[in-house]
Amino acid sequence: METARIERLLDALSLASVEAFDDAVVAIKPGTEGVFALLEETIRLFVSELGSAHRERSEYLGKLEAHGAALEEKLAMIERQEASIQMLSTPVLELDDDILTLPIIGVVDSARAAAMTSTLLEGVQRRGARFVIVDLTGASILDAKTAEYLTTMVQSARLLGTTCVLAGVGPKLSIAAVRSGVEFAGVPTFRGLKEALRHCRRELTQGMPEGT
Repeated sequence: METARIERLLDALSLASVEAFDDAVVAIKPGTEGVFALLEETIRLFVSELGSAHRERSEYLGKLEAHGAALEEKLAMIERQEASIQMLSTPVLELDDDILTLPIIGVVDSARAAAMTSTLLEGVQRRGARFVIVDLTGASILDAKTAEYLTTMVQSARLLGTTCVLAGVGPKLSIAAVRSGVEFAGVPTFRGLKEALRHCRRELTQGMPEGT
């Protein structure tokens, strides 16, 4: 009799080890008298509580996993929104055949300068533009740091065979540039976009073979 009860306990513990807690509780079948009955009841309660704890843990992990998936989706959505905002804040527009323009509005920091340079170079390579007009009409300031960013952008575009010109260099920006010691050696500068576009068209026309 005791041997059978011990075997049932061992079977129950085996079931519990593979997380079959309900089956384990049923398999124990505690007796009604004696120390062995107390042991059976204790093990039954332990397995039952272990099963409840396991179910709660599984539910918690399920909720945590769902929360993590939702968080990942939100982060992905934020990244998509940031990419859209970045594209809107650094638009590369096609003005004419072989001529692009990059309007710069507001303050240019290192992160934005890197984004603008990357967007510009992608546009140049994709469209095969020969000229890029960097329009500074809406720029807030023109200091030494901004000039450094623009110089890097101009040099990078030049490596792809594209010439950059600056437009929108009005009185305020001119004064700020002089005070900051900003120089754009070898980069044509114009007061407005119209003058810059006229210059680029003239350069393109002069570079055409006769009869075209």
